[in-house]
Amino acid sequence: MNGKLQEGASDIDIVDYSTAATILENKLAILNALNISVEGDGDEKVSFNLIGCNKSIVIDKEKMKEAITIQDSKVDEKEASADGKPELPSLNPEELGEEEFIKQAVELIGKIKKTP
Repeated sequence: MNGKLQEGASDIDIVDYSTAATILENKLAILNALNISVEGDGDEKVSFNLIGCNKSIVIDKEKMKEAITIQDSKVDEKEASADGKPELPSLNPEELGEEEFIKQAVELIGKIKKTP
């Protein structure tokens, strides 16, 4: 879509363009509404604080516009499947008793390591 606009092509579907622009405006409005006002935001960038840590996200609005492409065809979607999902054992604490349940749970979980 962006290429067609820059070329001045005559086969631009105005409905698709309008829909894409409206969706982008709505998504940006939602992101802005969720954000606590950050000093330094303007027409060229928007910032979001990440809850639970001392980090934030800065989005360059011009780059975001360039990154979005409307295609003239649909994308084939694949349904998620549970193939390859490991089978988890079931423990019944009522049958095992508290101490036996904890013992088997620790054996099944294995050693816990803190990630760096």
